[in-house]
Amino acid sequence: MLAVEISMNGRDYTNDKVTYGFYDAFVIDVSPRLISKKGGTKLSIRGFGFVDSGASEVSSKFGSKEAGELVCNNQSPCINSAKFIDKNTITTVSPP
Repeated sequence: MLAVEISMNGRDYTNDKVTYGFYDAFVIDVSPRLISKKGGTKLSIRGFGFVDSGASEVSSKFGSKEAGELVCNNQSPCINSAKFIDKNTITTVSPP
């Protein structure tokens, strides 16, 4: 996370305490390994580079690069909301 302040004259800067997070998230593991085909299984995603944006912008996308995107209940792509737990953990729910 980086603090961002702006100056119009090169001397006086804003003091808004706005932060910007740039990250390259990397997933290491997802558990549990077995989930219900009906959906609704709580998943714990572990990795590096997770950033709490302070808003409800965290989401998970399901599918594979080889098979294309999954379709969930006639929606494409298959995206679910997720929750930031800490810098190494995000939780979400499996799709139907």
